[in-house]
Amino acid sequence: MIKRKVRIFTRDNLFQEFLDRMDEDTTIAHYSVSNDGVHYIITEREMSDNEAKEFKMKLLRKDIAKCNAHWEQVIKDCERAVHNYNVALNHEMANLYMQRREEAIEAYNEEQNKLMKRLNKLRNS
Repeated sequence: MIKRKVRIFTRDNLFQEFLDRMDEDTTIAHYSVSNDGVHYIITEREMSDNEAKEFKMKLLRKDIAKCNAHWEQVIKDCERAVHNYNVALNHEMANLYMQRREEAIEAYNEEQNKLMKRLNKLRNS
């Protein structure tokens, strides 16, 4: 897995210092200088297996957090609709949203299990 970084240098001496300190395993993928003297550089380097694994786990944790936030909001919206329809004595619509809530909970559990399996598989590899 390749790790890319974008760096911007506003002074020539800072850019030169960076070049002097750059690792041997880091390569310059792209370099340009603007009219006002700003250096734009994109560097690449091959990630170690542990770094790649940690990076993938971090992305997967973000996906899990997004999944949780999305489905919790969907479930809360359904619960709010059930309450509002019950207050309005529209029990048919309340039952419909109660059904949607149950379907959302099932979909949430499926997606959560799928993501957790991927995370556990990554941890154990």
